[in-house]
Amino acid sequence: MSFSYDISTTWDSQPIDHNPIRITVGPTDDAGNVILTASGPFFNDPAVPPNSTVGQPYMGLWDYEGLF
Repeated sequence: MSFSYDISTTWDSQPIDHNPIRITVGPTDDAGNVILTASGPFFNDPAVPPNSTVGQPYMGLWDYEGLF
C-alpha cells in the first residue's frame, strides 16, 4: 500500500504556477524499508555550472538552484 500527496500551494496557501510536487510514501521493499519518492519540476538548471568540468564531482552544486 502507498500514499501520495501533491503539494500544489505555497507555504501561505497561494496556488503554484507549475506542476505540483508529488510525494509518495510506500510500499516497503523486501527488507521492510519504506520507499519514499519525490517528483516535480527542477528550476533554473544550467547546462554546466560555472567553473566545472563535465563528469567530475562538483562541491556546492546545490548552491546554483535558483541563482540564474
